[in-house]
Amino acid sequence: MYSKSQKMSKKTKIDQKTVHFPKLHLGRMVQQVKDGVGMTHETLGELIGIGKGGVSSRLQNPHFGDTFDLLNVSIALRHDFISPLMKILRDHKIEPIALKAQIENDKLLEEIKELKAELLEKKKEISYLHEFIEHMKSSKKTNSTD
Repeated sequence: MYSKSQKMSKKTKIDQKTVHFPKLHLGRMVQQVKDGVGMTHETLGELIGIGKGGVSSRLQNPHFGDTFDLLNVSIALRHDFISPLMKILRDHKIEPIALKAQIENDKLLEEIKELKAELLEKKKEISYLHEFIEHMKSSKKTNSTD
């Protein structure tokens, strides 16, 4: 993957030709939501702990800062700005952990539903067998007293 001359380090960046971010500009997305709720740069800055200038520069940035900035602005504006990034992961065949957990959870809930239905059927069978046994006992007592 990397030649000997290309050592993997913290400074190594992914080749932009490898990862495509089609028309993804998180700064503009945040700007639209912010404007939609009528929030000022100052108010948003106070909510996410940065100054007015920091808000302005992040709104012009396609990445809008780092992951924590995205989490903070998602909470402040009560809007999901993380899912577009998750879609990029899925597009590159990387299954987000939360999605894997949700799929597993859904499977388990379906299995529980099926087991509950099966348990109900078994309880009905047991009830029927108890009634049958009681009927047989009472028939036997009636036949033995004759």
